[in-house]
Amino acid sequence: MDLIILIVGFILMAVGVVGCFVYKFPGAILAYVGILIVQFGTDYAPFTTSALVICAIAVIVAKILEKVLPKFVSKIHAFGKKGKIGCVIGSFIGIALIISANGDNLSTIIRSIIGLVVLPYVLATIGEYMSSRDFKVALRSGVAAWINYFVNTLLQLCICIYCIYVSFNSLNNGI
Repeated sequence: MDLIILIVGFILMAVGVVGCFVYKFPGAILAYVGILIVQFGTDYAPFTTSALVICAIAVIVAKILEKVLPKFVSKIHAFGKKGKIGCVIGSFIGIALIISANGDNLSTIIRSIIGLVVLPYVLATIGEYMSSRDFKVALRSGVAAWINYFVNTLLQLCICIYCIYVSFNSLNNGI
């Protein structure tokens, strides 16, 4: 039974990582639920109390920033749904670009920068241009949408990776 609960917990953590790239999808919360399932649903208990508290605080901060950050970023310029959608589509294309990398470390780094930085910005700008039909406005709105998306995604991704790292690290130490 512990194996099934472990699998469910790690599936939730993996879905949480994917959820980091999608707006309004609770990526970090799903990863935290996954570690709680692993912690309290099995005899395994890989997390210390301090790790659980740190993860909980990080998830709360990430959710607060997800709500508050757009207000601060809108001081650069307001952005709309099409900019957000452009960022999401750009990041998924970027992830596919990174996964398809078969080269050396330099080409993987270049693909990562293009895939996770450039493509989301370009597609956010295109989305904003489709809304406003003014290129200068679209450039500023694209920057605002990209900053909001990048900061939220990076923060949630760090939380999810930390949860998965601690789980796998303690799993390796426990075997």
